[in-house]
Amino acid sequence: MKYKAHKKINKKIDCQNLFVFSHHLVLCFEKKIQLLAFTGVLEREWVLETAIKYVKPLSGPAKRESLLVGCQDGAVLKIFIDNGFPIPIVKQTTPVCLVDISADRQKIAVIDDFRSLFVYDVKTQQLLFQERNVTSIAWNLEVEDMLAYTGQDSLYIKCRDLPAQQQRLPGYVVGFKGSKIFCLNDSNMNTIDVPQSSTFFRFLEKKDFAMAYKLACLGVTEQDWRALGIEALQQKDFRYAKKAFCRIRDLKFIDLGEMAEQMNKMKNLDDLWLTGEILALQGKHKEAATHYIKNNMIDKAVTLLTSLKKFNEANELIRKHGGKKGDGPLLDPVILIKQAEFERDSGNWKEAANLYQQANKFKEAIDIFGKR
Repeated sequence: MKYKAHKKINKKIDCQNLFVFSHHLVLCFEKKIQLLAFTGVLEREWVLETAIKYVKPLSGPAKRESLLVGCQDGAVLKIFIDNGFPIPIVKQTTPVCLVDISADRQKIAVIDDFRSLFVYDVKTQQLLFQERNVTSIAWNLEVEDMLAYTGQDSLYIKCRDLPAQQQRLPGYVVGFKGSKIFCLNDSNMNTIDVPQSSTFFRFLEKKDFAMAYKLACLGVTEQDWRALGIEALQQKDFRYAKKAFCRIRDLKFIDLGEMAEQMNKMKNLDDLWLTGEILALQGKHKEAATHYIKNNMIDKAVTLLTSLKKFNEANELIRKHGGKKGDGPLLDPVILIKQAEFERDSGNWKEAANLYQQANKFKEAIDIFGKR
């Protein structure tokens, strides 16, 4: 079997930047960009009217990758390597120093030669945000609206219209993925974990469950997931409530969410009932019972107290709110039977037998006395 040797190509090229794509090399000169095949053949060339200040390669399908180009005249262009015509994105009056585009290609951040940061909406060309004394930028690769930038030995993280979070950090941000930021300080690359809980709760307070869910996926605690699910459930956003509870596998809240969703479809969901059920599942039994009593849901309060084995309190509640008056406590047979079963299972056979007698369940009482 014979093998054909590949011919080596030795060619000296004096360029400012070189990028390697899936099937091509991209060479950047002062005012032009060249696209070369790996064989050295020049396939395409873009000649610009002004000097190129910054070039950032962007991912894409094979043979269809793109470049983000910042120019001396303030123009920001996007060049697809399979298209001979650059696409203008934004135009400034100051020279471009750095440029980056968001994950969904909807927003673009530009730093000019005067270290001013400008964030634009790509479609509307509207200026969304502006900041001074900025040295580096990086959009989050997983969250469209989250931007990290550095300046004056500090790292800032901005998400939509919320105030930027600040922390002390020398160096330059070069990458931002999920909850990890990559910063270059001298010759050292540092990876920093960024907590998302504070930003998460800001969006939760605004009832923006979609954004809160995105931030939660970057990494929050189980309590944060439960807070998202409960808040979404109270606002009847069953989609994100179910997503949140499934993340932490809280079966009780999942069942409650499905029940509430079905009741809501039949238009018989009681908000007061839902609030009480949420309080009970959170372990806030006293608050839940008080809520039920305050809203005249005596049966729900009695059921809750009975399930907690607080039989005396349940009977007292029936005596006060059950519509019957008397000097002695009203002993509800259903509660007495449940209390008797509890005492029997706990080994307190005398108390169990007496409770069965009070509930007129004489056969059960005789069985207990007979065995003992």
